[in-house]
Amino acid sequence: MDRAEAALIESKRQADKYMERVLTCNDDIKVKFDQKYTAELQEIKDRYNKDLELVKQNLLDIYETKTLHLTERRDELELRNAKLDKQLADRQTAYEDLLTEFRHL
Repeated sequence: MDRAEAALIESKRQADKYMERVLTCNDDIKVKFDQKYTAELQEIKDRYNKDLELVKQNLLDIYETKTLHLTERRDELELRNAKLDKQLADRQTAYEDLLTEFRHL
């Protein structure tokens, strides 16, 4: 019986060692998985932030371009309006001159 008990105790000790190795291995796998998951998540966040900054910069560029275009267009229209106002004033004066000349005839 002593030999059987010793074999049983040795089997239990080996089973405990094996179980400890399995648990340690599982912990290592879990830690590696968590590290990989965290790294991939951080990479996704970084890519998202980079894409977001790119979109933001593109929108700012578009806004600045449109603002510049509209400013130039406004300046062109103001210049044209001033030119038309001067033409109107000149023609009004010419009309009044003709009207005055007609009245003297």
